[in-house]
Amino acid sequence: MLKLLPAIDLIDNQCVRLVQGDYGQKTTYGSDPVAVAKDFEAQGADVLHVVDLSGAKQGSIAHLEMIKKIRESISIPMEVGGGVRTKEAVKQLIEVGVERIILGTVLIKDKEFAKNILQEYPDRIVFGIDGRDDKVAVSGWLEETDVTVIDLIKEYEEFGLTHVIYTDINKDGLLQGANLIMLRRILEETNINLVASGGVSSLADIEKIRNIDINEKLFGVITGKALYENKFTVKQAKDLILNAK
Repeated sequence: MLKLLPAIDLIDNQCVRLVQGDYGQKTTYGSDPVAVAKDFEAQGADVLHVVDLSGAKQGSIAHLEMIKKIRESISIPMEVGGGVRTKEAVKQLIEVGVERIILGTVLIKDKEFAKNILQEYPDRIVFGIDGRDDKVAVSGWLEETDVTVIDLIKEYEEFGLTHVIYTDINKDGLLQGANLIMLRRILEETNINLVASGGVSSLADIEKIRNIDINEKLFGVITGKALYENKFTVKQAKDLILNAK
């Protein structure tokens, strides 16, 4: 069954959202990420999705203590990304109890590390692939590459990749709906379990994403700004998923 992953993005120990990954377009939605996490869990969230935006920008984990506090406050699984570019960083997150660790920039910048850590922790590693016009972007979306999303996934599938979070940068933070065409391509052209991210603005968007999953390879959907802007609640989204025919 499709899982719901509400998002908490961290800058300066606060819950924020960016528009299309632009650090200059930041909106702060809360000064207590722990309280937000507990509320998401109480409403029925399946997995908590946390991104250390400061870490993504600086290239190393910046919010380890906050991540630890969040992990200790909830019982649902938690995945964390942003600045995870060394084996030490992976170990730090595992030590504080994070179940799913998201790698991003290293998929392009340090492929040897990405392949090795994937094979060492096959059940813990998730690849966060962020795309703009089918091309992968890295370093907190500040740097674009010529590598296509599909090609990158296929390259790592040979080394045991099973889970990918795909975020459409052009959709993220705009509340204009998900990139269904790209999501469908990933589901049809690769064998990974996919988490859809970017652009979810309504319960109808979640329904549209669910409906493209004809081969049941869609692991979940991430939603952030829509929750903070009160477009719908975690509970409403979970009810939709649970009651889907």
